[in-house]
Order: sequence, then C-alpha cells, then structure tokens
Amino acid sequence: MSFFRKHQYNLFLVGLFFYLALFFLRPINLFTADLGRHLTNGREILAALPRRSAVFDTNYYSYTETNYPFINHHWFYGVLSDLIYRLGGFVGLELINTLIELTAIMVMLSGAAYLYRSKQRWWLVAITAFMVLPLVTYRLEIRPESISFLLAAVFYLVLVAFHRSRLRWRWLLMILLPLQILWVNTHIFWIFSFLITGSFLLADLVTGRWPKVRQLMIVMTLLLLASLINPFTWKLILFPWLILRHYGYQIVENQPLWFMWQRFHRPIDIYMFLLTFFIGLASLFDCFSQRWRCLRPAWLVMVVFLFTSWWMNRFIPFFGLFLIPVLLSWFSAFYQFCRQKKHFWLNLTNKWWSISIFSLLGFMLLILMIISGLFLPPATNVRLGLLPQTERLAQFIKTNRVSGPIFNNYDLGGYLIFNLYPKEKVFVDNRPEAYSADFLQKTYVQAQQSTKVWRALLEKYQFQSIIFYRLDQTPWAQPFLIERLKDKDWRPIYVDNYTLVLVRNNQKNQKLIKKFQLPKKMFIIDRSDNKPVP
Repeated sequence: MSFFRKHQYNLFLVGLFFYLALFFLRPINLFTADLGRHLTNGREILAALPRRSAVFDTNYYSYTETNYPFINHHWFYGVLSDLIYRLGGFVGLELINTLIELTAIMVMLSGAAYLYRSKQRWWLVAITAFMVLPLVTYRLEIRPESISFLLAAVFYLVLVAFHRSRLRWRWLLMILLPLQILWVNTHIFWIFSFLITGSFLLADLVTGRWPKVRQLMIVMTLLLLASLINPFTWKLILFPWLILRHYGYQIVENQPLWFMWQRFHRPIDIYMFLLTFFIGLASLFDCFSQRWRCLRPAWLVMVVFLFTSWWMNRFIPFFGLFLIPVLLSWFSAFYQFCRQKKHFWLNLTNKWWSISIFSLLGFMLLILMIISGLFLPPATNVRLGLLPQTERLAQFIKTNRVSGPIFNNYDLGGYLIFNLYPKEKVFVDNRPEAYSADFLQKTYVQAQQSTKVWRALLEKYQFQSIIFYRLDQTPWAQPFLIERLKDKDWRPIYVDNYTLVLVRNNQKNQKLIKKFQLPKKMFIIDRSDNKPVP
C-alpha cells in the first residue's frame, strides 16, 4: 500500500497514457486520408536525390492543372513518413503518430503539474486531463499536424523554463532554432512558434521585465531567419497568410463550429460551447482578482486557439493542449482557497441536503458523459493498420488493368496517388491549394451537378474510368453517382463498402465489362439520403 501512495502520481500518468492510446489506435481510413500522398511525396523526393524533385513546386500527381503554382509546405513530413513506412508499414506509422500525440499531452500535463506544484495532488491533474480529453483526441488521423502538436508543447515548456530563469538564453536558442527549422519544413503551423514566443514577450512587456523583453525580441528575429531555411525561402514565410485566399473547395476541418453543429449535431460542439462559457467566467474572475497578472502566456495562447477553434474546428486540439496549464492553475488556486475556508466546506459536507445535491449532480454528469461518448474510447474499433479491405480496390485496378484517364472525387485522390502513381495520374486530389478555385468550382463540382458540363469534360479528357469514394457527403456526389449508374455509356464493375468503379462502355473496356459487370438493379437508391446502396 505504501508503494501505491508513494508513486500514485506516476501510476496515474502511466494509466492515463494507455487510456489515451485507446483513442488514437484506430484503423487508418486510407481512402480519405492525406497519408497516401505524403508517403508518395517522400518516396519521390528520396528517389530523386541528389536532384530536386518536381514534387516540391508542381501539381505533380494530376493530369489536369499541372502548371498551377504550388508550394509543398509539408515536404519533409513526407520524407519522415516514408522512412517510417519502409521500416514498420502502416502499423509503424500509427504507433509513431500515437506516441507523438501522447508525448505532447503528457509533457504538457507533467510540465503544468510541476509548475503549479500539483504532483502531490494528482487528482487535480486527473480532473484537468479529463476535461481536455475530448479536445486533445479530436483529430486522430495520421497527419503532419501531429508534429506541430508536439513542437507547440515543447516550445511552450522551453520558454517557461527561460521565463522562470531556469534556462539560459544561449541554451534557449540552441533548442528553439533547430526545432524551428524542422517545423517550417514539416507543417504550415510553424507560425505557432511566433504566437507562443510572442505570448511570453507580451507577458514580460506588461510586467516590465525589460531584459527578458529584449532577449525575446532577438529570439523572434532569429526564429524568422531560421524559418527561411527551407526549399522555398521567403515564399514559404508568406504562404500561411495566403493559402486560404484561393481555396476553391470547402473542407470539413476548416469549417466553423456553428456550421458543424448545424450540419452534424455533434456532442463536441455542445461541449465547446459549455467550455467557452466556463472559461469566460473563470477568466473574468481571474483578471478581477489578479489584475494584469492574469495575462499568463498559456492563457494568452489558449484564448487565441479558443477563438480560432470557433472559426476553424481543426484548431480544437491546440486549444485543448494550452487549456491544460490554464485549468491546472485555476484548480490549484481554487484548492488553496478551499483550504483557507476549510471549516465552511466541512460544515457544508456534513449536511444531508448538500451531500444529496452533489451526489445527484455527479450522477447526472456521469450519465451525460457516457451518453455523449466524448470521454470513452471506441469499444470495438481499437486496432492497428488499415481499415479492413482497404487494399482490395487497388489490387482490383492493378490486376485487371483498369486504365485512365480517371475521373475521381476529391476524397479518394490521396489513395489513388499512393497506389497508382506513376502509371496513372488523378483528376483531382485532397489539396485545395494545388488547384485553382475556378477548376474546383466550375469544373470539378459543376461536372457532378450539370450533365452539360460533364459531357464537355468527357469530350475533353476522354475518361475511361470513374473511381469514386461512394461515402462522399457533398451535396453533388451522390446524385452524380446515381446519374452515372443510369447512364448507358458507363458500366459498374467493382463495388465495396467504400468505393465504386465504373468503366466507359466502349470497345477498349469490353473485356472488363464482360468479366466484371455488376447488374445495375443491385444498386438500390436509399431515399433517406439519396444514395446508391449495393
């Protein structure tokens, strides 16, 4: 028993680590993920060495807008992913991604517990971890964002050590500058380094710590110079501020929370609203009681990510990450306040009616948490590697030589790039920044909405196959599939739980049609959502 009392904080962290892992160890949906394209990027870059691959700045994988200017801002993530894939396959990628995400969360929790001396009160850390759990596990896909998640936590804790004079300025530069070079070549969120550093600069400016202010201004200047060490130099510095100017396609991760609530009615949206209300009240009380001292760096960064999460839901994990030190500071302060009012709380807990109220509230909270599903890992979906039957489509296409030009939908682009390039190129893939707004809106989308546009496009590109992720939830995708299934010029030859393949009814494809044609009567239109269901 004494062992457990002595090591209860460490045991809690170990248990939390494995519990969080259950959220991240989910099968990879390669059909809609960017991962396939990242792996191909790495493969092409390494194969071209020592020459510079065209992957860096051309629309390399598409046969449509090949000359559209493009900056491959996450090129180095592709290299790292390909190296890991060669060693450990998709299982290795998933394990490494999970380790990166969990390291960021555990480092931030441990760092915050050390800062606010909460190791002996591990239950405060547990409450904090519990509250941010739905936020930090919001985005589970393997993507370069995981690197940004970890580096944001590391940047913050290194700057905390410097802020508290636990780390010399020289060591600060030796740590942050190499990390900045890694970050700028890995993911577009490298700009968060300036947000985090700037929050410490502002806090020191408000409190009049002028030596620290001067040093941090030099740090930010050097970070900017370090950011120029990339294949695109100054162009990549401007890219994060310009990327959304020509986005011609709406993607789910970039939508505001109110849009997500109206469209999907998700529990996480309600939870974000409740958290925003709680944070607003707690922040007002904190600022009222501490004046300018409430402007702590973690609070400043957290508030920025709170607002950006309402603007784009992809920022929710970063909001959760920086909410950790803020919540723990508030809970620690509240604990100290309760200790000062010890007699009041003892008298309150001795009343039968107060015990009944707290018990009822606790029971209702437990029921709501179970119903929402936000705090529980999937009971039957914990597994490593790809979704079942993911490779069947690629095997069918390669074995039976289904040829292009291919018309594919946006979701499936990364999968086709990974499996078919260089033999076949795609019509479009899931990079809105790699295609003009006119192409995405007036060509890709309109081709699925207008028969006239589709016929003109068919004449221009002479499509031989349509390969579609048939669970596409855009308003135009399902009507397009229904029309093509009715179209005598196209024949379905393959279908599974995720995808559908049709080939053009011409002499070139007659062998495929005779061997694999599926009877069109097997596709039933689900009137509830107007989808073709085999």
